Amino acid sequence: MNKKSKAKQRRNNSFCNKKLWQVINLIFACVSGLFIFIFISLLPLEEEKKVGGRKSGGYLRRRLTAMAENDGTICRFEVQGRISSMAYGDATNACLVSTIMNGTHIFNMDSSCGAPTRYVAQLESFPHQIIGGDPIISSCFLSSDSSLAVGSSVGGIAVVSRSSRSVVRCYNFQDEAPVLSLKEVPHEPSLLLSASPVGVQAIDVERSVVRLSLAVPKPRVVGAVAITRNSFAVANYDGKVMLYDVRCGIDPVTVLSVPDQITSIAVSPDTRALIAGTVGGRVFVMRCLVSKLREEAFGTGKTRSPVRCVAMHHGRIAAGDISAKITLLDSGDCPAPTMYWTAHSLLPHVVATSSWGVSSVLLRKDSLWGAFTSSESAASHVVMLPP
Repeated sequence: MNKKSKAKQRRNNSFCNKKLWQVINLIFACVSGLFIFIFISLLPLEEEKKVGGRKSGGYLRRRLTAMAENDGTICRFEVQGRISSMAYGDATNACLVSTIMNGTHIFNMDSSCGAPTRYVAQLESFPHQIIGGDPIISSCFLSSDSSLAVGSSVGGIAVVSRSSRSVVRCYNFQDEAPVLSLKEVPHEPSLLLSASPVGVQAIDVERSVVRLSLAVPKPRVVGAVAITRNSFAVANYDGKVMLYDVRCGIDPVTVLSVPDQITSIAVSPDTRALIAGTVGGRVFVMRCLVSKLREEAFGTGKTRSPVRCVAMHHGRIAAGDISAKITLLDSGDCPAPTMYWTAHSLLPHVVATSSWGVSSVLLRKDSLWGAFTSSESAASHVVMLPP
């Protein structure tokens, strides 16, 4: 074999070896990609979930998985739109989240496989067109969480069935005043306590009629709560909390006062104590029934901002303010240290601006819920924190 033939053969062998290595590398890349895809598909869903986007379309029912994170958050959800209110349903262990113009969502939280740091959320979403086109500013569960009521900024109240996903009852305030708060009356599944800036009414949702209207002197109402079946409390912005016993009539039987303007009110489901948040960044615990409860006042830190929402459960108090800070206080005999969370600590990916605030808080034995909203963002964030 001459030199030219040998050189040509070497070139052919080199070309074949090069092609062979290319084929081997291609097969290896495909197999590696397949294994990576299978591995990723087996991972749980990421902790933060977007809810209520355009692609959600109509009614949603999803299964979400969330785990405890390094910052102490059990789970965190992103909700399209500005959150106006939250409510908790003890019958179904569900959290009701309402937005102003982007629908209403229900998070059914259950521990997965008995692990305290792993939760599965069953999500139900109700588009805004189901509950009407008016801005929603208040909401609550009704009838053992089988339905929900939403209140609008123009005085409309709609009762939506969770099973049929349709409005089953409607009611409108005559003066078309905003429905600031909605609360189900204990042991009265068809009675709804609703408050507007100018009055408070107990509405029979089965008949869509007013059962009674409370007399509120110089009304500048910020909210109302049902303490028992017959006892109601109405908070006025001027620092007055009026207690009513409907067995004695529609006039207040007692007036409690705090040295500040009241911005929010809530009732503890276990002790029936009242908790009020104020403009000065303080919270006041008030006794409205005969008990050994201490009436106290608490500050929300060295730097205080107006409190926008409050909650109380088993002696613990949660307060959310307009500076996007959540404060957890302990009013027990041996109180635990006060804890603080901010939008910056819980939502590190969110741009830190002064537009963020806490719009709602919920407190239960095993969890603390908070909703962060911003006037400059199209999305809100819901966080679930450990007790």
